[in-house]
Amino acid sequence: TGAITTEAIEYLNASMVLMEPFIPVLTPSEYAEQFFQRKTHSGFRGVCGRFIRGTTAQQLEWLSDEPAKKLSWICDEELLQACLGKSDLEAMLHVGKTLEWLEARTQDGTQHKLVLFPSTKATLATWDNLADLVREHYDNKIYLRVKPFIPVLKTTPFDTIDPDHRLAEIACLPLAERFVHSEYMTAERFLAVHEQVTSLYHVRAFFFHSLGCNELYTGNGTSKAGQKEYVTPNVKIKDIQGAVTIDLTIGLEHIRHHKANNVKAKTCDV
Repeated sequence: TGAITTEAIEYLNASMVLMEPFIPVLTPSEYAEQFFQRKTHSGFRGVCGRFIRGTTAQQLEWLSDEPAKKLSWICDEELLQACLGKSDLEAMLHVGKTLEWLEARTQDGTQHKLVLFPSTKATLATWDNLADLVREHYDNKIYLRVKPFIPVLKTTPFDTIDPDHRLAEIACLPLAERFVHSEYMTAERFLAVHEQVTSLYHVRAFFFHSLGCNELYTGNGTSKAGQKEYVTPNVKIKDIQGAVTIDLTIGLEHIRHHKANNVKAKTCDV
C-alpha cells in the first residue's frame, strides 16, 4: 500500500538522533584543567561561570560583591569555550573588560578569579524570567509593582525611557558614591517611591541598578551581539555544589606586553 509503518518511523527517528553531533559534558574541574593548560575545545556543555573581583577575602566569597545584589550575570558554555586557549588577560578582555579598567584595578589591589559551576544553576535573562526571579528573591511588594510594567518594557526602547542616560551616569559613579546616591534605585528606594506615582522609569531604574540590566540589555535572552545572557542567584561560592575557583593573574606587565604586541600587529598590517 506504500504506507509507512510505525516501526519504520521509529527507525527513522532513531537514525536522526544518531546523526546529531555529540557534545560532551564537562565538569567545572575538567574545564578548569583545560583553561590552565590553555587548550581549546571544539564544544562542550554542562559548565557556566562568572569572572569575579574583590579587594578583600570577604568580597571574593560571593559571586557578586556589590551590597544587596541578589542576582549575578554569568557566562554560558559558548562564552567560556571562547575563553579557552587565551591568557587570563585575554579571557577578561573577551568577556568585555577594557585594558583601561584592568590597568586601574592593578592600582587598587583588586584580585580576579573565575568561578565555574554546573550550568543547571543558570536562568536565561528574559524579562519574564527576571520578573520570576524578582518574585523569588525580593520582597513580594516589588514583584507586584514591576509585573504590570513587563509587557511595556518588552516593547519600549531604552532611549525612550531614559533619553538622557541618567541611569548609566549614576551606575558609573564610584562604588562609595553610587550606593548613597538618592537616584541609585536599590530595592529599598524603589519601595519608597509612592505606588501611585511609580513609573516605567522607576521600574527600569530598579532593573538597571539592582539587577544589572544596563542600557544594552535587550530582554529577549540574548545580547545585541547575539550572545545568550544568563543570571543566577548571588550566593556564597562555598554554597554552590560542584563550584571550582581559578585564580587569575593580571599585572601591569601583562597589560604592557599585550599593548606592545597589539602595536606590532598594527604596524605589520600597514
